[in-house]
Amino acid sequence: MPKTPKAEKRDSSASVDDTDNEHTPDKKMAATARKEAAAIKSLSAYEPEKQLKSAVDTSQIKAAMVKLAQEQQAKAEADRLRQKELAAIKVTAEDIAAIVSEFELDKKSAERFLRESSGDLKQTVVKLLA
Repeated sequence: MPKTPKAEKRDSSASVDDTDNEHTPDKKMAATARKEAAAIKSLSAYEPEKQLKSAVDTSQIKAAMVKLAQEQQAKAEADRLRQKELAAIKVTAEDIAAIVSEFELDKKSAERFLRESSGDLKQTVVKLLA
């Protein structure tokens, strides 16, 4: 049977479609790969011009570092003074033992809680229960 022109058109279009279907995933993968490569390149691109434009003023950095150091010194001094105040508070061994036995704390922690509560056992118990 001879093929009709319509049949030939269908056959040729079917072969083109089959060819497109075979290459479509490769084209999509290639396009995706190009996009991914461009994204990676933009992240890791070394461009001295951009670095020069976004240069940071070193005097601002130095000022920030000095301020940070001063804040740290002030905090350390405040902590030292607080430790000195807490050391001046008298606590009894019986109160420490009561806290250790009731709350299963070590002696150092129990003493610390008592000192923070001005040596008041009742206030310390309330604080630990809260």
